[in-house]
Amino acid sequence: MRQRAEIGYARVTLSTARRHRFCCDVTEYAALVDECDTTPVLLPAESWRAGRWREVLGGLSGGPPPRDAGAHAVASLGGEYELVARVFARRTTREYLGVVDEPRLLAAVADRNRDSLLVVAPPHALKVELLRQLQAAECRWGVLTGRDLPAATFVAAKLLDGPAPREHGYLVCGEGVALEGPGHEPGPLEPQQLGGTPRSTLLIDAHGEGAHLNLGSVVICGLPDEVERDSTGIVAGGCSSVDGVAHCKRSHGKTTVVLARELEADDLVVLSCCGFSIAGEGYPSSVSLVLAALEGRARSVMASDRIAGFATWVIPLLAQVCRGRGLGPLWVLVGEIEVNTRGGRSYVLVGDPAQGLGDLPRLDSGPVQVPPPGAIFELGVLAEPQVRPHAPGHRSHERPAQPPHEPAAGGVRFTESLVERAGPVVGPRVRRLRPILRAAA
Repeated sequence: MRQRAEIGYARVTLSTARRHRFCCDVTEYAALVDECDTTPVLLPAESWRAGRWREVLGGLSGGPPPRDAGAHAVASLGGEYELVARVFARRTTREYLGVVDEPRLLAAVADRNRDSLLVVAPPHALKVELLRQLQAAECRWGVLTGRDLPAATFVAAKLLDGPAPREHGYLVCGEGVALEGPGHEPGPLEPQQLGGTPRSTLLIDAHGEGAHLNLGSVVICGLPDEVERDSTGIVAGGCSSVDGVAHCKRSHGKTTVVLARELEADDLVVLSCCGFSIAGEGYPSSVSLVLAALEGRARSVMASDRIAGFATWVIPLLAQVCRGRGLGPLWVLVGEIEVNTRGGRSYVLVGDPAQGLGDLPRLDSGPVQVPPPGAIFELGVLAEPQVRPHAPGHRSHERPAQPPHEPAAGGVRFTESLVERAGPVVGPRVRRLRPILRAAA
């Protein structure tokens, strides 16, 4: 485990070229909200957190903030997180809708004239009931949050600065197996692959165990702090990480523990059931994979708020959609797959919904035609279909036909022909992802 860096509590100015400025308190942060050339970061009370943040921010590209053409907006659900929303809107020159309540937020995300909406909110405001309503909207949306206000300012700084070019592309991890891409064959999962040299994208396909991911020989722990807490205080026998020594209640002393905040990837995709748990509903503890990952390298995280999954062979294809573009295109693709095979979206994007979407069409460009259940079952392309009771022609003993695997660097290639064949399943709007697929080929 990484030894935590100790730094003082005085204001730290990182690199002037990267235009980050650490602030001692909310008053100092608020004074910098309207600055066009400065991205303020609120200093956390814990020195080990500040040390990790300094390391991460020091490795970013230092480029200009994203300023995509189009009707992109930022809104806040209130509290001091409004300051973070104002900073992000100011630095990206996006429309700021101000502080909104839930009805106004749902009205904003339902606006067909809007290209994307970023919702800045504390974790406790992002409950499942609200997320389910947002997932039914046509507008592309994402959330910006953190375990506390300083963490939210840190996430905003990562999104505004952008990652540095990565020598390593993506890493796909399953139980006991890993695929480095592009250009490598699958092999045994080694714990050091999850840390070390930063990479652009990490996709983890694993069984979720209460804000943990079980990869067989490795358990990824969602501990964001030094000790696990619940509403009554420190959890007896809970997870902890003190002085660089991690103890995880899910490892049972037999597996290697990797903290989610130590994962070295700019974008993290968690393909497990109920991986998005930040409001204390499904798992009433401070442990959270999403919030812990945001404490480290990850600028964006995508996870599901319910039971969901994909066929194993599909996952390397999803990795190739990202390829340094951010998680915006993948969120669009996965959402369309789910709408057409499961009847609704389940994945939530913590990150900028406009990231990487410059070449994509608007989501309101036409109705999605859901194929009949028989067609979904027989094609079975890109996603395992849900079993639909009394579906005409359904034969439960058959497995979905899979397209032939096309040899390529790092495994299966995500090609135009694959998307064309999957058309009846993923819908007409995803077929307009072709410009991105050509670039990824």
